[in-house]
Amino acid sequence: WTPGVAQGAMQSGAHAGKAIAAELRAAERSALAPKRDAFKYFDKGTMATIGRSKAVAELGPKFGGSRWAGLPAWLMWSLIHVAFLVGFRNKAMALAEWVWMYFFHERGVRLITGRDAMPDAVRPRPDTRPDARAVEAKEESEAPA
Repeated sequence: WTPGVAQGAMQSGAHAGKAIAAELRAAERSALAPKRDAFKYFDKGTMATIGRSKAVAELGPKFGGSRWAGLPAWLMWSLIHVAFLVGFRNKAMALAEWVWMYFFHERGVRLITGRDAMPDAVRPRPDTRPDARAVEAKEESEAPA
């Protein structure tokens, strides 16, 4: 059993990648494919951030199974999250943004709601099929002014 979280996906993906690579190497040599090892999930623990300086963490059994809360758990979550980002620039930008938001109390999430709020560069193109244009025109004519 593998939980539906990032660490389960990362571990099973790495396992599948190694199995596929071994089979490809065997096929190049015209040899029989090696026997596939069973996947074993390694529970590193669970973490969640629930606000500024607030988080919970439970380390996996091989790490002592200890539970953390508050600022120490939040710092642990932050450092682990940044460690798994790809590339130095992404790590540096994430840290810089988080430090700025932490000290200046800015909101971290910006949501674009509504069609008019979207910039043209990201606005989805309308469906160009003839029947779709008729449905779209009907919806626009029925919309309140």
